[in-house]
Amino acid sequence: MAISKDKKKELVQGYGNDLSSAANVVILKQSGIPVIESSSLRMNVLNVGGKLNVIRKRLFLRSLESAGYQVVEHKDLDGAVVALYATEDEYAPLKEVQKYIKSLKKADKKYGFEYVGGWFDKEWKDAEYVRTLADLPSKEELVGKLLFLLKHPVQKLVGTLDAVKNKLDEGTSTQEAPAQEVKEEQSTESETPAAADEATTAEATTEESSTDASEADKKEDTETPTETAESTDNASTEEEATEEPKEEENK
Repeated sequence: MAISKDKKKELVQGYGNDLSSAANVVILKQSGIPVIESSSLRMNVLNVGGKLNVIRKRLFLRSLESAGYQVVEHKDLDGAVVALYATEDEYAPLKEVQKYIKSLKKADKKYGFEYVGGWFDKEWKDAEYVRTLADLPSKEELVGKLLFLLKHPVQKLVGTLDAVKNKLDEGTSTQEAPAQEVKEEQSTESETPAAADEATTAEATTEESSTDASEADKKEDTETPTETAESTDNASTEEEATEEPKEEENK
């Protein structure tokens, strides 16, 4: 459908403004997208800081040069195409479109989007480059994975430290038991010499008592014969004294 010159100028100016404010621009080829789904997707892209619009290829290509973008040929934009502008977040709009494309493939829909190419840092990249970027994890996904990677070693470290602590506690308990046994043995050994000393002292006392008793018996035995001898001498003297008077009387 033909449009007026004023409308063309308005469109070119609008494309130029969108290109100037965009961090990157992706061109997608659409086929048979229902209006209701297209409107829903456009709203989702808008919510993540992007913009999705149908473009008139010739007018769009005319605005590339004035916005400082690498110029491509008309044949590079094959079919009915839409432009996806990323303004606030460089990749969030592309991620939103990629999620929609995956949902269509999962539901085995006959309609959908295809990546044609795009401008990154105002340089044209092919469809493969755009698909690779679309399949990369989002910023939130990367942060989540990073947090998981940081958290997992910490949990592992805590588990290791707990295991080491438990092992040390077990080792301390095991060492305390032998130490207690050694202490008891040393106490028993200390008590045994004391008992032995007491027994030795008792034996020595008993032996001394026995020795004293033996010496006393020996002393008594020694004294008894002396006394007997003295008694015998005395008796002999008395008999001699008695016999002498008798002899005198006989005379």
